[in-house]
Amino acid sequence: MSMKKENVQNATVIMKRTFIIILIGLVPISGIIAQNYKKEWADGKLTWEDFTERKGGLNASELKYFLGYSSEKQVFKDTVVWRYVAFAYMDKSLSWVNPEYKTEENLRYNQLIFDIVEVHRRMLQMELDRVNSVFEIERRFQNIYSSCSDDIERFKSELDDEDNLNTIIFWEQQISTQLDRYKEIPIPKFENRSFGYAFHAGLGSGGFTGSIGKHFNPTVNFIFGFDVAYKKSIFYLNATLGGGKVKKDYIFDENNKMLHWQL
Repeated sequence: MSMKKENVQNATVIMKRTFIIILIGLVPISGIIAQNYKKEWADGKLTWEDFTERKGGLNASELKYFLGYSSEKQVFKDTVVWRYVAFAYMDKSLSWVNPEYKTEENLRYNQLIFDIVEVHRRMLQMELDRVNSVFEIERRFQNIYSSCSDDIERFKSELDDEDNLNTIIFWEQQISTQLDRYKEIPIPKFENRSFGYAFHAGLGSGGFTGSIGKHFNPTVNFIFGFDVAYKKSIFYLNATLGGGKVKKDYIFDENNKMLHWQL
């Protein structure tokens, strides 16, 4: 009995070790597979190698793309910055082509859709870098996502079976202009210092509506201020100077506590 028990224990140990070795071997493989299905616009032009083959169906091909944003931690020396980053990619595992339609024209068609998505990714990044509150992000994302879908559908609707190539060429020129317009804007370089300061100034104005507007001229405001920072502490000082003129006199009745406009 002791010999059998010892053999069982040895077999169990061998099985555990074998399982661990297999598991360790699968980890890098699964990591490679997880990353291999994505292709970003910056990775280069599309090729038919980026599509899986599928026969049958009504369409010649289909490009599956994803447009979105995420919160990303970026480290600059000893400073950590959280930034909302826009992303866009094609899913190579879901994108497909009928092998009978692997033509240059069809590839340009899919590339143009990918270019439209990239334009809107850059537009989204510009919006994310300029939001005043995190509560604005989802609304701005939905607007840009809808704009992207509308542009793609408009492009498809303008295609004509007898003159597809000229339509594609026209759209390529339009989207190329937009890609140049919405270029990537990197985060400005900065240096870490213990002491910092900033100044700002501006002009503004205000007006009155209704009956009050008949008695007061618009105001002119001068806005100024400065910030002083030391390590992690920041002191803000902002002020506004403004003035205006009265168009017509008014009388305040102390007895009745009422304000009368003198016409």
